[in-house]
Amino acid sequence: MLPSCIICKKRKKKCDFNLPSCKHCESMGTQCEYYDEGLDNNVPREYLKSLNDNVIALRNEIEKYRKKINKRTSQNGYTVDKKNRLYEVIKNGTLLEGTNSELHYFGPCSLVSMIYMSSMMLDLRITSLDRVSILDHKSIPPVKMTFDYGMITSDHSKVLITNYLTNIYPSNPLLSESFFHFDLMVKNYPDKKQLFILLILLISSAQIMRKRTDFVPIKVMLQQKVLEIMKTKLSREDGDSILAFLLYALYESFDPETGKSMWKTLSSACAIAERLQLKNLDNTKPLPGLIACTIPRSQFLKVLVFLDSEMSLCLGNSPSISLSKNQILNLKDLSLQSYFLQIFEKVQFYNTLYANSSGCDIVRLFESPMLTTQNDPNIWILASPLLSHNCTSCEAYFSTVVMNILNASIAIIGDYDLRIKGTGITLYWVALSKISTAVLNLILIKKLYYSNYFGLLEKSTVVDNIILGQRLVSQISSQWYSANSIKSFIDMACAIHKLQDI
Repeated sequence: MLPSCIICKKRKKKCDFNLPSCKHCESMGTQCEYYDEGLDNNVPREYLKSLNDNVIALRNEIEKYRKKINKRTSQNGYTVDKKNRLYEVIKNGTLLEGTNSELHYFGPCSLVSMIYMSSMMLDLRITSLDRVSILDHKSIPPVKMTFDYGMITSDHSKVLITNYLTNIYPSNPLLSESFFHFDLMVKNYPDKKQLFILLILLISSAQIMRKRTDFVPIKVMLQQKVLEIMKTKLSREDGDSILAFLLYALYESFDPETGKSMWKTLSSACAIAERLQLKNLDNTKPLPGLIACTIPRSQFLKVLVFLDSEMSLCLGNSPSISLSKNQILNLKDLSLQSYFLQIFEKVQFYNTLYANSSGCDIVRLFESPMLTTQNDPNIWILASPLLSHNCTSCEAYFSTVVMNILNASIAIIGDYDLRIKGTGITLYWVALSKISTAVLNLILIKKLYYSNYFGLLEKSTVVDNIILGQRLVSQISSQWYSANSIKSFIDMACAIHKLQDI
């Protein structure tokens, strides 16, 4: 209630509190004022009238927007549900600050986003500091070694080159057997080949040192020498530069404790490839460069597209280098066509699922005929965030989504188990991300969906694979010390749900 105006108070008359003036002041033609104790001054009621009008207008606007929100809520129930709000957060990705104040974006199917999603759905109460520690890959302090060609004997060279040609070249066909001279000492290679022979030995030693510790000092020495040469020799943006960056990225995939992010090396290779129009498949001319000119463009593209797509999707991003379906279908090499089509379908799956468009993502996915037939585990693992999705529009498809993610997670854990028992793994960050994501998927499915979709046999299979996946993460962390923070989170998730007691 307003206090009496000054005139009514003086005349001891009842004030009617009208705005902008009481009847007495209005009839006398005087300004209607009241004393405001807070301001310690007289305030005209006209001022209060203006404020009151603004409040009424604001209330009308609020009511107008409330009606719009209620209308949208009734049309799209999935946007309001608490669980689906989590899905929207995951879909938008996470921006975290790493070392040196660098900002890193982690998209929907990245391990960082999956850890956050799992922590919320499993009520593990992970803090933002925990997520930053997962991002902050601290390397072991580097060991400084003086480069000495004498440490690389001819026997070392033969072992390393043979290992490269047997275990690395088949899936990364860059430098073939004709490049090497088995009877030639490394220091006697022609100058134009020096950097590349050292890169090959570095990649191979990074793989072999997991089983033969005598190659560890060779790896350390080679890495320091390679970085030194790359800083001085790679001044031109040509095919040799792409080759060097690709080979160094391969090395980083074998040895994640290098202190440098593999995706930075790949981004440099991709940038040069774009400027040289590497993905123009109509151009069959060799790339410029003393060594690059001996390698078919298609082999460059094969390795670059594979590494770029694996790393990018692992981080929840679209790849930097992508080919259209028409480009791929026009290839005359059918094996290469099949290879690129597999990658294309995986990227297309990701882009379709996480497109910035209205409506239910699952419905949109299943309305795409090309995608609904996919059963590749490496494709369906990208759909892991859908476990936090919830709406009435996709009820008919949701059980299929859960089953596909379940089967993909089990297949990925089994595949990496075989790899680790065999020749070992490459792309450590990708391997760790996929295995950890698979384990978290199985924990979420067992906790949230078991009663709806699965029987006792499936339940035991799920638990066995969670335990196996947990062991694989532990094995990787024993070779990659920066992975211990991720191992700790996986152990915590498994321990809280007491999987071994089931």
